[in-house]
Amino acid sequence: MNKLLLLFCIVLCTSSFSQETRRERKGNKLYDRFYMERAIDKLERVDTEKLSTEGLRNLSNALRNIHNTEEAETYYAELVKRSDAKAKDFLNYANVLLINEKVTESEKWMVKYYSMSKNDERAKDYVSSKGYYEDLKKDIGRFNVTTLSFNSKEQDFGPAYYEDKVVFASSRSWGLFNRVWNWNNLNFLNLYEATPKNDKSELRKVNKFSSKLNKKFHEGPASFTKDGNYVMYTRNNYEEKSSNEEVKLKLFYAEKNGKKWAAPVGVPFNNKEYSVGQASLTADGNLMYFVSDMPGGKGGTDLYISEKKGDSWGTPVNLAALNTEGDEMFPFIHESGMLFFASNGHVSLGGLDVFVTKTSDNKNFSSVQNVGVPVNTSFDDFAMILDSSEKKGYFSSNREEGKGNDDIYAYDLLKPFEFCKEVKGIVYNKEDNSILTGALVSLINNNNEAIETVTVGENGEYVFCTEETGTFKVRATKDGFVDDAKTVTINENSPSQELDLYLSQVKPLVLEASVTDAITGKLLPGATITFKNEGSGNTEKVWTLADGNYSEELTNNKVGDNLNNILVIEKEGYITKVLNYKQALEKPGTYKINTVLDLSLKPGDVIVINEIYFDLDKSNIRPDAALQLDKIVKLMNDYPSLELELGSHTDCRASVAYNRALSQRRATSSARYIKSKITNPKRIKGRGYGESKLINGCACEGAKVSTCSEAEHQKNRRTEFKVIKFDEKDIEIKNNSPISF
Repeated sequence: MNKLLLLFCIVLCTSSFSQETRRERKGNKLYDRFYMERAIDKLERVDTEKLSTEGLRNLSNALRNIHNTEEAETYYAELVKRSDAKAKDFLNYANVLLINEKVTESEKWMVKYYSMSKNDERAKDYVSSKGYYEDLKKDIGRFNVTTLSFNSKEQDFGPAYYEDKVVFASSRSWGLFNRVWNWNNLNFLNLYEATPKNDKSELRKVNKFSSKLNKKFHEGPASFTKDGNYVMYTRNNYEEKSSNEEVKLKLFYAEKNGKKWAAPVGVPFNNKEYSVGQASLTADGNLMYFVSDMPGGKGGTDLYISEKKGDSWGTPVNLAALNTEGDEMFPFIHESGMLFFASNGHVSLGGLDVFVTKTSDNKNFSSVQNVGVPVNTSFDDFAMILDSSEKKGYFSSNREEGKGNDDIYAYDLLKPFEFCKEVKGIVYNKEDNSILTGALVSLINNNNEAIETVTVGENGEYVFCTEETGTFKVRATKDGFVDDAKTVTINENSPSQELDLYLSQVKPLVLEASVTDAITGKLLPGATITFKNEGSGNTEKVWTLADGNYSEELTNNKVGDNLNNILVIEKEGYITKVLNYKQALEKPGTYKINTVLDLSLKPGDVIVINEIYFDLDKSNIRPDAALQLDKIVKLMNDYPSLELELGSHTDCRASVAYNRALSQRRATSSARYIKSKITNPKRIKGRGYGESKLINGCACEGAKVSTCSEAEHQKNRRTEFKVIKFDEKDIEIKNNSPISF
C-alpha cells in the first residue's frame, strides 16, 4: 500500500513538473513571436521559483511591453536576485521603478547597473544627475495641456500636420472586419485624418486616410511636406520576414497627383533585417529625419537623417550627438530648426520623454533638453509636433488618465523654448588625475566678466549653457591649487563642447642649490654658499648637505618677486666662485642653482680625471676619451694663465721600452687634442712615463711575475695633469647666467 502511494506521488509530481515545463516552453515561444498577452498568460501560470531565468525575464519584459509596469516590477524584483541575471535586467528594473515613480529605489538599481556597465552613457547621466527628478517635476508654466475627446479606446498617436487637417495613426475599429496584432491584441494601425474644430485644438470629422496608403497591416505614422503634396510614412514589410522570422518596418513615399496619391515607393535603404520608420520631412521635403535599428547604431533605435537625391533618398547618417544606448524615436523637425524627439536614454521622468534641440544646418545641434511637465510624465510621452506659429501643437501619451492605450493630447505653448550652446567638462587634480570636488568654474566673456560661476560636486562636472556667441574663457579655481583656464569659441553652429580642466596643487617657492666638482662631476658636501642681496645688502650663509645639495623655502618671497643676489661659493681645496644670480619668480615651484667648482691650483698639484681609454696598441683619441679631455679644455679656457703637463702612464706588462714609447705617443696625441681647443697651445705639453711611476707594488720586469689583479694593474694605467704655473688673479670668476653655471 505504501509503495503504491509513493508511486502515485512520484507520477503526480512528475506530471505537475512536466506541465509547468511545457507551459514555460510555450510561453517563451509566444514571447519570441511577439504574442505578449498570451505569453504572459502561460508564464504567469508557472510558479515563479520554478521559472527559469529566461522565462522570468520574458515574463517581466512582456509585462513591461504592454505597460503593466506594476506587475512587471514584482517579477523584475525576483529576476535581479538570480545569480545569472544580466546587466540589462538591472537597467529594466530601474526603468520600471522610475515609471512607477519609485525614484530613490530606481537610482539604487541604476547605480548597480552602472557598476556593471561603466561605459553606458545612460547610466553615467543618471548617476551624475542625482536630484534631477525634482527639477523635472517642476512646472514652469510653459504648457497648457488639453485632453481630446476624439480619442478612441484603442491606440491613437503620431499626429502630423496635413493641409488644414491632422493625420494620425490609430488601431480604432473601422468597418466590419478588423485584423488584430498579436503583440497587444489590438487592431492593426491605419492612417486617419481629422479636422481641428473652429481653429481650436479639438479634432473632429475623423475619417480613414487614402486607401492607396492604407493596407491590411500596420500603416503610420506619416509626415508631409508643407505644401501637402509629398508624404513619407511607415508600413509593415509585407513581402518578407527577417532571418529570425520578425516582420520589420519600412518607409514609403508617395506624391499627390491632383487630389489622388500615386502608388507608394519604398526608400532604397529599406531592409528585411532591420526597421526604418517614423519619418519627419523638412518643410521643403529635401531632408528626412527617421528612426532605425540598423547595424552600426548607438543604441536600440537611433535617429538618422537622409537627403533627397532626385526622386530617391541618400545614404542615412546617424545623428550620434543626439542618440544614446537606449531608444530615440518619433522625430519631428519644425521649420524653425527645432527638433523634437522621444527618448528613454536621456535623463527622464520615466518611460519615453519628449526632448527638444535646435539646428541651423541639420548637422550641429544645441544641447538636448527635456521639455518637462505636464507634457512629460512617468509614462510614455512621445510624437510631439508644433504648428508654424509656434503657439500650439499635439503629442501622444499612454498616461493613466487617457481614454485608450495611446492618446493624442493638445497643448498651448505659453513660453517659448530657450536654446543655448553647452560647454561642459570635468575638473581634475593634475597630480594624479583624480576628480577634484569643490572647485569654482566660471564662464568669462571678452570683457573679463564672469557670466556664470558654478561649484563642481562629487562627480567633478560643470555645465554652462549660454545663448551668447563669441570667444570665452572657462576658468577653474580652488584654494590651494593653481588656476587652469581654457579658451572656447561659440557660434550659432557650435555643437556642445567638452573642456576638462586640470588644477595643480600650489607648491611653495623653493630655492635649491647644488655644488659639483668640475673634474669628477661629483656633488660636493660642505660647500659654503653666501647670498648677498644687492638691494638690501643683507647676507646669508648656508652649506650644502651630505648629498651635496642645499634647499630652502622662500617664505619671505611671493610669486612676482625678483631675486637679485651675489653668490659666493667656497670649499677648501677648490677655487672660490663669485656669481651674479637674478631670477624672476613667475610661478610657484622650485628654482635651481647648479654650479661647479674647480680644484685649487698651485704648481706641483696633480689633477686626475677619469680613465682615458685607447684602442689596443693605438694612440688616436676615441670619442669617450675626448669627453674626459674636454674637462681639461674647459679648465684651461677658464684660467688663461694655467700651464699643465699631461703625463700618460702604463702598467708593467710589456717591455719597458715598449711601454715608454706607447705612453709617449698617447701623451702627445692627448696634448695635441687639448692644444687644438685652447688659447696659447704652448701652455700644455705631453710626456710619456711608461711604467716608471707605478703607484702600487705591481711591477713585473724580468723574471718577476706580478700576482696583481686586473683592477690593480688598471690603477697604474692613468692620465695625470700636473700644474706647472698658475696666476692667482684668475681665481675670481663671474657668471650672470640665471639658472645654471
